[in-house]
This record gives sequence, structure tokens and C-alpha cells, in this order.
Amino acid sequence: MAQLLLSSLVAAFGTTFVFAWLMVWGASPIKRFIRPRNDLVAIQASHTGDPLRFGGIAVFFGVCIGAVTLFDLSNGVFTISLILSSLPVLIAGALEDAGLRVSARRRLVAAIVSAGLAMALFGFWVTRADLPGVDIILTIAPIAVVLTILVAAGFCHALNLVDGMNGLAAINIVATALGLAAIGWGGGFGQIAMLACLITVSTLAFLVFNWPFGKLFLGDAGSYTIGHLLIWLAISLVVLDGSIAVGAVLLTLFWPIMDMLHSIVRRVIKGVPVFSPDRLHFHQIVRRGLEVLWLGCGNRRWSNPLATLVMVPFIATPVVFGVVLQHSAHASWLVFLAFAALYSFVHSKMISLVRLYRAKLHGSPRYDLSTQSGRT
Repeated sequence: MAQLLLSSLVAAFGTTFVFAWLMVWGASPIKRFIRPRNDLVAIQASHTGDPLRFGGIAVFFGVCIGAVTLFDLSNGVFTISLILSSLPVLIAGALEDAGLRVSARRRLVAAIVSAGLAMALFGFWVTRADLPGVDIILTIAPIAVVLTILVAAGFCHALNLVDGMNGLAAINIVATALGLAAIGWGGGFGQIAMLACLITVSTLAFLVFNWPFGKLFLGDAGSYTIGHLLIWLAISLVVLDGSIAVGAVLLTLFWPIMDMLHSIVRRVIKGVPVFSPDRLHFHQIVRRGLEVLWLGCGNRRWSNPLATLVMVPFIATPVVFGVVLQHSAHASWLVFLAFAALYSFVHSKMISLVRLYRAKLHGSPRYDLSTQSGRT
């Protein structure tokens, strides 16, 4: 069996690598069939060049091929259901990546459809949060169903939001998948753990082309679809094993969730639309901070990949705590809240620090990090 598991991982890695290489090698002819996106003029842009955004599709194919080789070990019903449920969000994301302009709201609707389909195919939803009061509310099936769908769709969107630096979304995916794999193996859920491992190796194959210089992007198809796969692996662990702490699973998903929640709160406080883009995500502040403090303004070729490198410990640490505290309901929630507070504190201090140094360097009393006028 060990040899079969290893063969599956090799198949997943190899498939993704070959598809990704073909996309990079054939980028010019492929671009003739897609519409220009003009991503570089977007306010949230942090990259250079104009690579294809179909890397996530290569990852998806890798996971599928790897999963097929495992059907001798199980009937594959769980895996087939999970892959089928991801198709709506995969299609919506791919259309956006091809330049057909599927808005964020429509992609979120597609994620909701995928979440509803997954719930229908699996026949379960989240019924506990390990929090007093909330657990009572989740005993009401219609409320639990709606909350499950919203959380699942929201995570897909959250993973898309961190897809802003070369390698950043991939590092988040690998960290989360490894955390879920560790929890799955520990709980005896080999199929869930193996799917998480397939996501890990497929994403690593894509990472070869994405970091450091962004020859291929994950794209919306990749971030939304892989986000869907990861969140339903997480939900499955919580539903199928009552001893696995919800807070611990959320720690493995921490960075995308916190980035999205922080962005929503920030925009609500400022009175701007929740879906309006800005340049105040954590990774964007880190990138511009590197430029202001060290690399020089406008040096995206190096600030982009270095920002990802700087953030690796921040991304990995909550995941480690999630694995360690997988059977500690109260402790895991306390740690989650502590990391949330720390995130907000560090985010605020980084903005203040970058503005201070920018003012010293350019003689400006205030540097607006959130608009094009403050572009570095």
C-alpha cells in the first residue's frame, strides 16, 4: 500500500508539473485565445509581467490524476463527490482567468453553488463550533446549513484574496493541506489525509513556476477551486470526528480567513463597499515596506517574492498550533483569538512604520497606502 500511495503522489506532482510547463512554454499562442485583462493597472496589483493565470487548473488536474490511482484502495465516492462539487467554481474562475470578466460577486455565487452541491452529495453540514451558544444555534438545521455554505464559500473567496504575491497562495495552500493531512492521519481518515497530500504535492509542482518570478499564476480557478477542496476536507474532519476541535481546524485555515475578515471590517469601518479592492492586505503592506525600507520604490521584481518569503513563518505558525491542539477545543479557540489580535496589531504597526519611513524619505507628512497616489 505504501508504494501505491507514493505512486499517487508522484503522479500528482508529475501531472501538475507537465501541465504547468506546457502553459509556460506555450503562453504566447494560448494568449491569442484569451482576452486582455490589464491586471497591472489594478489598484491591488503587486506583480510584474503578464503570465497566464491557469496554474490552478494544472494543480486540479494533478489532484484528479493522483486520486484516480488510489481507487483500488477505496470506492472513491468521497473523492468523486468532492471533485464534482468543485466544478461550478472551477468554471467561473476559469472564465475570469480567460478575461471574460466574471465579477467577484458572481464568483462568490459560484462558490455558494459548489458548497451547496458538496453538502448535498456528502449529506452533512457543520453542527458544532465548540462554543457555548453557537452550538445551540447550530442544532437548528436550516441555520446550520446556511452557515456551512457561507463559511465554505467565504473561504474560497478568502484564499483568492491572498493570491497577491508570487508563491503566497501556494504557501498558504501547502501549509493548510499539510495541517489537515496531519489531523486526518491522526484521526484515522486516510482518504481525507491523502487528498490533502495530493493537494500539497500538486501545489509544490506549480510553485516551481510561480516563485520567485511568477512565470505562471494560480488564477481564480485555482484559488477558488483549491479553496473549495480544502474547506470541505476541513469540514469533513469536524463532522466525522467529534473529538477534533473546530478551533484547531480553523487554525490550519487561519491566514486566508483572517485576511478576509480583517479586510471586511476595515472596509465597513471606512464606509466603502466590501468588494472594493484596496492595497492594505497584510502581504501588500509587507511588500511595500520592503521597498520603502530596503529595496527602493517600484522594485516589484524582488519585493514581490521576498514578501512571500518573509511571511512564511507567519503563515505556518498557526497551522502548527492547530495540529498540536487538534483535540483541545477551548485552548485552540483561545489561540485562534490570540493570533487574530496579534494579526490586527502587527498590521496596524506595519502601516504606521511604512508611513513614517516614507515621510522621512520623501518629506511627505502622510503616505496613503491604500490608493494609486501612494503607489510604490
